[in-house]
Amino acid sequence: VLAPAVEVALSRDRHRPDKTVAERWAHLDGRLRSELADVGVWLDTSEMSVTATVTAVLAACDLDGA
Repeated sequence: VLAPAVEVALSRDRHRPDKTVAERWAHLDGRLRSELADVGVWLDTSEMSVTATVTAVLAACDLDGA
């Protein structure tokens, strides 16, 4: 799960011309984090670039070639 802080997700959303959905789901952030924290891989991408995010996802899925 790509899980930036809510504030970051909302800010990113404001800068997207065609896709603004963060506000619709922001109220669920705390519940998702508490109830699903141990399910799958969660990455706080708040401070990550796109490249860093892709690298982290590939590493978490053991697809980084290492």
